[in-house]
Parts: sequence; structure tokens; C-alpha cells
Amino acid sequence: MEFKSALRVARHAAVEYNVNAKVCAIAPSSDAAAAASCDTSGNKSWANGWLVQRQIKETGAFENLAVQLQSDLDTTIDVTNATTDADTFEITFGPTGTLKGLPGANIVVATRTCTKSIEVAMTGFSRRATNEC
Repeated sequence: MEFKSALRVARHAAVEYNVNAKVCAIAPSSDAAAAASCDTSGNKSWANGWLVQRQIKETGAFENLAVQLQSDLDTTIDVTNATTDADTFEITFGPTGTLKGLPGANIVVATRTCTKSIEVAMTGFSRRATNEC
């Protein structure tokens, strides 16, 4: 699943189920897609892939909706806070589809042959800023 598609899936799940949903970096110990979890370590990285999760209303826990292991792709991801330019490893959408905890995000997705920049506004909408393919 492309990163921009993961953003769309997460935002759609947040609105459809009226809960929080997120795209996050996968923890290094997540060897299998079924066991994947968000990286909560101090050494977070998108290098292992990404995960789409939605919150379960009854428990508040998150469940996996989609997993993209980095070993399946030849892609590097860089996500930064749109205001501070600090690295971020989780993009959360609230029940209305707006971003939670970020004023916006700038994302660079690079493969061997292509670099794409994606901007996510506070409203939760994403757009391709540049496409150098």
C-alpha cells in the first residue's frame, strides 16, 4: 500500500467509525504483518514500514487495518511536522477527519527512480506537492 493510500484509509476509518485512526511507523521487532505494532521506542524510524490502525470505541485500544512492511518495498519515508520541521512517526486523524497533535505534515516518499512530496493539512486533506518521477 502506498503511503498516500495509507493516509486516505486512516482518515476514512476515523470518519466512518467516528474514532481516532492513525498511520504510524512499525516497531523494529514486528517481523510478521499480523504481529505489527506502532513503534514506541526512542529510536523510531519509518525504515520498517508503516501501519494503519483505528481505535476501538468500546476499549480505546487500536486495531490494525493495514500493514506495509518495508521489506516488501524499496522506499524511504521522511515525515516532518509542518511547523517545526521535527521528525514525526505517527499521523493521527480525529473522528472528524482532521489531524490531531500536528498542525500539518510534510512527507517525502523516495524510491530508486522517484521522489514524491505529500503535504497533509490540519484539515486532514493530503495532496501531492511535488512529483519527480
